[in-house]
Amino acid sequence: MAPPSFGSGAPEEPTRLRQIALAVTDLEKEVSLLTSILPTHVLYRDPRVSVWNLHNALLPLGGDILELVSPTSSSAPAARHIKRNGDGGYMIIMQQQGAKERREQLVKSKRARVIWTSDHEESSATQYHPADVPGGVIPELDAQYGAGKGVEVRFGAWHALGPRHEEYVGGMRETAGLGLLGVVCRLKAGEVDVEGAARRWRDLFGVAMSRDLVAFTNARLGFVRGVEGKGAGIESITVGVAGREKLEDVIKKAREKGVWRGGTHGWAEMCGVKWHFVQTGEETSKL
Repeated sequence: MAPPSFGSGAPEEPTRLRQIALAVTDLEKEVSLLTSILPTHVLYRDPRVSVWNLHNALLPLGGDILELVSPTSSSAPAARHIKRNGDGGYMIIMQQQGAKERREQLVKSKRARVIWTSDHEESSATQYHPADVPGGVIPELDAQYGAGKGVEVRFGAWHALGPRHEEYVGGMRETAGLGLLGVVCRLKAGEVDVEGAARRWRDLFGVAMSRDLVAFTNARLGFVRGVEGKGAGIESITVGVAGREKLEDVIKKAREKGVWRGGTHGWAEMCGVKWHFVQTGEETSKL
């Protein structure tokens, strides 16, 4: 029997994991740490997030984005998130051409609550209530319209980079040797159905599955069982690094900064999550 899809039974649609947001207490400290270990840089700071009492920094991982947000007021939602859980995962932001239509279906079927929307000629963005999906993050499903701006385009214009976002594509290409490959979310304490969690994401957002993983076009999202005393949230992020020498350099710098845990096959502890680095092929700027 075919698995159920969201709403009226629309098919799965190619979806990119385009951006991850982490909430941190000290923005500049964490930016400095990340850019001292990974060959990336601050691509953009978005003044628009001040409406949520935040300031931020967006760093490219190839054609995808790592966003760090930090509250400027104790009343900010991100401040409450950090108070409950400490620094760590905050949002998973996906790109799908049919995002707006999917929102209409989800609202009609009442399967997920919308907490924020932003529709423009070139883009559409929707945030859903984190309580309606497993994983302890705010899911956002966005579309970027126009030629050369689809899910399949690695170095494409992205609305989170502001009104002149096309100007920042060159900055993405400078980090072509990096790639966002995977995220693992921890379920709430007592929750053990990791495959069911992935199915929930598939059924709501129309993302394909591969075994018990959510299969984005560029990355995988997995889940681990909940742990007593720990809230749900992002457990780890996997970043691909092109070439053995560059990978070894990243690990060497992580050791020097005192954030490396374990041996050669260990991980870095940064921004409240584990970071795994794996070797990929030589960097390319083709897509």
